[in-house]
Amino acid sequence: VDRNMVALHLNEQTDAKMLIGMYATGSTPGSFTWRAGVLTTAVKEGRWVFIEDLDRAPSEVISVILPLIERGELLIPSRGETIKAGRGFKLLASIRTSLSVTGHENPPALHMLGARLWQRVPVQMPTQDEFREIIDGTHPILHQFLPGIINVYERLDTLSHKPSFASKSRTSLGRPISPRDLLKWCRRLEGVLVGAGSKTGQEPISDATKYEMFLEAADCFAGSLQTEESRRIVITAIAEEMHIDPQSVEHYLTAYIP
Repeated sequence: VDRNMVALHLNEQTDAKMLIGMYATGSTPGSFTWRAGVLTTAVKEGRWVFIEDLDRAPSEVISVILPLIERGELLIPSRGETIKAGRGFKLLASIRTSLSVTGHENPPALHMLGARLWQRVPVQMPTQDEFREIIDGTHPILHQFLPGIINVYERLDTLSHKPSFASKSRTSLGRPISPRDLLKWCRRLEGVLVGAGSKTGQEPISDATKYEMFLEAADCFAGSLQTEESRRIVITAIAEEMHIDPQSVEHYLTAYIP
């Protein structure tokens, strides 16, 4: 993969001008200079461009991207200019799909995104063994903690799919517990260990450090839950897997302020 790849994160508020470029006030009063946007620069230089969440892009951004995938051209209406993509230019994008109740994938409506022009690659969820490899490769300091980390995640993943839990939390659960929460927790765990003076992850850890690791898990996995009952269920499950004593858990639930 090109190390100079440009990543663009799109949402409904993305302004096409920020991608293409705009006129800005110059150094002398009353003057204006053209400042190319990140997409214009990347196209000119023949970079790889990765667009995350293409399905969330507003129509004005789609109208900028379509000529790029159809003809390798970027149109700049405000300058009446057309830029041909430099040699090596590649456009990659991701879209989010959802699963129906029957387990079938629901892709977003792609007719407006030039669906026929893309080569589509479905990305499956990594297996637990692959998650182990990902975490081990990204955060070697967590190697000896990996079995415990995966146990916590598996317990919560199973819990979040139980109908009884879903009914308690559905009104306020913005999204199900996901691998993003797991990877966020791992990033924070590395910070906790480094902050505690750990160099390799093999050193013994104090009870205070262990409790801090629990606090980060509670924040990553239960922080988005709005109902007290669903938070209590998740935090209690984490504590059981991490062997945190019930008194500390009760203190966290009743008195701890993040």
